[in-house]
Amino acid sequence: MVLGAMFVLLGVAFLARSPSGMLLVPIAVLIAYIYLVTFEEKALLERFGSDYEEYRRNVPALIPRLNPYIR
Repeated sequence: MVLGAMFVLLGVAFLARSPSGMLLVPIAVLIAYIYLVTFEEKALLERFGSDYEEYRRNVPALIPRLNPYIR
């Protein structure tokens, strides 16, 4: 989701011909990623426990892979 949002924001900045927008996108993505790791992953781990831990070990965080996750 974060990777997709980054591409959308970069596309908007590119279409608007905004160099400052293109520079701010990686900063916004980094802040979003830090938020996800700090708060959401912690909450998911508390809620789902070992099931989420297994999922996190098998699914990459940012770059999707071609083969599906099969539990």
